[in-house]
Amino acid sequence: MATMCSWGKGLESVSKFPYARDRFVECYFWAVGTLYEPQHSLARMTFAKVAALITMIDDIYDAYGTLDELQILTDSAER
Repeated sequence: MATMCSWGKGLESVSKFPYARDRFVECYFWAVGTLYEPQHSLARMTFAKVAALITMIDDIYDAYGTLDELQILTDSAER
């Protein structure tokens, strides 16, 4: 979990995205509940990081972007 917290701090998401929720620990515990065997530690970290990034993108859609900006983001994601 320390690796996940340091990864989250390294992103500087709190200063760059003040409107986004800081859910790194929550995403890690979600991954632990899904992939609890010790041999799946890399999969847990990957799962938690992807979940945290998806949460941040969701917050961008919900709280920050204008309709035109979100359309551009959606189009780029679809490509």
